[in-house]
Amino acid sequence: MVAEILFKSLVLIAAVVRGYEFPEAFKRCRMNDKDFEICLAKTIENAFQLIGSSGIPSLSLPSIDPIQITSLEIGAGTSAVNLVQKYKDVKVYGFSKNKVEEAHMDFDKKILTFTTLYPELRQEGKYSVNGKILVIPVFGTGDSVIQLMDPRIVHTVVFKELTKNGKKHFHVEDYKLGISIKGAHYDFQNLFDGDKKLADNILKVINENWNVIFEDVRAGVETAYSAVCKAMANRLFDTVPVDDIFLK
Repeated sequence: MVAEILFKSLVLIAAVVRGYEFPEAFKRCRMNDKDFEICLAKTIENAFQLIGSSGIPSLSLPSIDPIQITSLEIGAGTSAVNLVQKYKDVKVYGFSKNKVEEAHMDFDKKILTFTTLYPELRQEGKYSVNGKILVIPVFGTGDSVIQLMDPRIVHTVVFKELTKNGKKHFHVEDYKLGISIKGAHYDFQNLFDGDKKLADNILKVINENWNVIFEDVRAGVETAYSAVCKAMANRLFDTVPVDDIFLK
């Protein structure tokens, strides 16, 4: 009993000195493990799920379910969707309910790639839109819900190496997402200043042509979500040295 108390005290002291502490359930991988990439995929999946709706305060990680975004803007598309979309007080649900399909870390080039699968991502928030969809003028402000069905996201993370307090850290220089989906559903309340007939008609067009609509705004969605993922990743890597994330 005394030994157990002493051990826990030493762990707590070490955490205070380091400024961070891994939860007991947080998985990590050894770089020389022959199944490193399998472990890496499971570790990333585990991390997303652990962060969940409560975050991991001991690693400076806020919750990701929902991810909260103060504001984001998606510019007009190039063909079907000539529509500027502005959102505020956004919440994106579903990021912790992922399955990591594969993962690879190139330590020489300092590039991490992994692929996540989700049953659904759901974005809620206040919206303002103005422009055209399929040559139809569209405008409105109000509440919105966007559901992305079965999204598959390829993450490409580029690091640079820094030294902080004598320890090697990674810092994310670039974070790109490639998003593909199998369906989408859009709901914008108060389109056309509350004209329900016009709103119902345009929402029917939007949802029947979800693939055309999404493809035109996909780059904007990827850019917006990438910025959030980059900020989240840097919270972890700025806090924890590389050797404590990827074990030797």
